[in-house]
Amino acid sequence: MKKVLLGTTALVAAAAFAGIGVAQADDEMMAEPISVSVGGYYTAAIINADTGDASRGHSIQQNNEFNIGGSTTLDNGMTAGVRARLTTNDYEHSDEREVFFSGGFGSIHMGNIEGAAQQMDTWVPGNSAAIGGIKSPWFGGIMGGWTTNAIMNEDSTKIVYFAPSFNGLGVAVSYAPENSTASYASDSTADGHNSEQITAALSYSMDVGGGSVSANIGTEMYTAEADAAGNVGDDPSGMRYGLVVSIDQIGIGGAIYEQEIGDTTNTYSTYGISWSEGPMMVGIQYGSNEQGEASTTQTAFNINYNMGPGVDLGLQAANIEPEGGGGYSQILLGTWFAF
Repeated sequence: MKKVLLGTTALVAAAAFAGIGVAQADDEMMAEPISVSVGGYYTAAIINADTGDASRGHSIQQNNEFNIGGSTTLDNGMTAGVRARLTTNDYEHSDEREVFFSGGFGSIHMGNIEGAAQQMDTWVPGNSAAIGGIKSPWFGGIMGGWTTNAIMNEDSTKIVYFAPSFNGLGVAVSYAPENSTASYASDSTADGHNSEQITAALSYSMDVGGGSVSANIGTEMYTAEADAAGNVGDDPSGMRYGLVVSIDQIGIGGAIYEQEIGDTTNTYSTYGISWSEGPMMVGIQYGSNEQGEASTTQTAFNINYNMGPGVDLGLQAANIEPEGGGGYSQILLGTWFAF
């Protein structure tokens, strides 16, 4: 399958660059240079959560990203572009970055980006733009398992292909040779970690009466490398499923992400329902995080209010219950600025 994926990518790329050569042979070039724009978000929250004996019981947290990118339409009709996501967070200063080509053939992306299955994943209803939810956490104790790939760095350097959408059906594949976001990644097959990620995904959406239905399924395959002693474990794998139904102001749905790592199975599931009226959204979510024999369940009540273009307020009341005790509740008040 790896040879098929790489061969298909090479054919598409060759056709694309052949088109560029034809366009450059013309006497007059009409394409404009890439024009770069800046966007992003900044979110901050006050949190009340007593997580244990050493807990202060409250904190102030923040998160931000600045997206720099641009594109141009070439004379052969293709679009070429670049995107970089930078942050001023103390734990990282850059996140995703990529170059891409798109046209009638679909789109090809290369860089530090998520794989096809993760990009096509389902986001269940009930998230607050300002503070997130169970599956898309910004702050506090709400689990981050959904946004963390325990098998391999989710932003490892890779190539991703999205086929043109047909009657609501989307198809995508991706390949990452190395578990690394380094600019000059190693080609070693004996680093002792998981590598050679191959993912494929299908998504479908359609309008039904006064609502819509969307669904996805994705698979992830990896290769386990030998460690310093020459030991090689089982090849890990992952599966993603999701379904969301929206009718007028109500949305309901769920999503599951399963990871097989050796003899351990990790399962992340989340379900949600939301009601929206004008600038107001109210949602309830339930999530389960099962990692081997350990599990944690979480329930969150989220409210989001849009104050105006790019400005939201969010309120969350959540309960976190690890198996074996030690559960706690949290109240969170946050704001979101998008630009």
